[in-house]
Amino acid sequence: MVVVPSRQEAFGIVLLEAWRAGTALVAPNHGGPAEVVRDGTDGLLVDPTDGPALATAIVRVLNDPGYAERLAAAGRARLADYTWPAVARAYAQVYAATGTSAP
Repeated sequence: MVVVPSRQEAFGIVLLEAWRAGTALVAPNHGGPAEVVRDGTDGLLVDPTDGPALATAIVRVLNDPGYAERLAAAGRARLADYTWPAVARAYAQVYAATGTSAP
């Protein structure tokens, strides 16, 4: 499992690294991770300033290997959304939607 108890995280490349490594993920419930991780599906989102909640999430993953594997598998599947071609398509869609030409 990868636990990211960051109190400030713009995006967190470590999320993608955890998914690429095929491991369960516990991440902060604010900032970039909260916009990327689907809580309970491909990771767990927890307030990193709430020690008991963080501990509960960690224990949950440790005590349920099947759940940990489901989180990890869903995370691996999400990687397709963050390949260079996928990111380039997303940027092109934003430019097209705003009527701006890509640089």
